[in-house]
Amino acid sequence: MIICDYQMMTKAVDARRPGSCHDSLIWRVSKSHTYFSQSYENGERGDRLLGDADYPLQPYLLTPYRDPQPGTVQYRFNQRHASARNIIERTIGILKSRFKCLARHNTVTIPAPKSRTPDEGNASNLRDYIANLL
Repeated sequence: MIICDYQMMTKAVDARRPGSCHDSLIWRVSKSHTYFSQSYENGERGDRLLGDADYPLQPYLLTPYRDPQPGTVQYRFNQRHASARNIIERTIGILKSRFKCLARHNTVTIPAPKSRTPDEGNASNLRDYIANLL
């Protein structure tokens, strides 16, 4: 699961179960779901997400209508929804073109380093390590 904004900036990623679970399960157990659910319950109504039809409709997660009739308000909503969701599809496409390993099997295996380094917990070192694997 990946969340991005309208400028294609990645805001959240949950890659714990690549391809092995239904999208709605991944959403239900994600920290993002907890965040948006609690924010909504606390009265915050400003943030909305767009999800595909595999996700459940929630006050903060808008999904398309199922099988709307052409020319209806629901049909026009789905057209605009698909147009706006195109941003996440482009974001995923860019990630897959930059990190080819994502396009192969939808999984990434990172072998453990052979020896521990003093700065092993440093995010920059981890980023460099992953970049060298690609």
